[in-house]
Amino acid sequence: MPFPDPIRHHLDKQSFERIYNQNWAKLYSIALCRLEDEDLAKELVQTIFVSLWERRESLVIAGSVSHYLTRAAIYGTVRSAEGELLPGATISVKENAAGTFSDQNGKFRIEKLRAGKLSVSVSFIGYQSQNQNITVKDGDEQRVDFKLSANATDLEDRNTSCDTA
Repeated sequence: MPFPDPIRHHLDKQSFERIYNQNWAKLYSIALCRLEDEDLAKELVQTIFVSLWERRESLVIAGSVSHYLTRAAIYGTVRSAEGELLPGATISVKENAAGTFSDQNGKFRIEKLRAGKLSVSVSFIGYQSQNQNITVKDGDEQRVDFKLSANATDLEDRNTSCDTA
């Protein structure tokens, strides 16, 4: 499914108020569920709308404003089966053409994902690649951790021979 062309939304005061009224309750509900604190949830939603207003002149949104405001994210850690952190592992999400690398602590985060079923893949040199199928909802932040097993055929264990005649 191709991505829609980006749409530049002009936010004057009237359209901003409409977006606020249509989306405040949904964003608050998501924030409250995540934070479990009414004051923090209200503060977060306020921050989102202040940011939206401040960026109104340069804002580019692909699709609906509601969907833009509630994009999903995944985060996690990549380790070896023995528990060793794996910095520099490649993490990709097939359905969103999104990806990243794990940091020096083996951690990663991918944001602005479309809600739905996702196939998350991780690869690292010397280890077997791994896939996890997950489902994320709008506004969801889901933890996805990986433990990779070493490849059965390691370069050090290979018997190589070079016959020179």
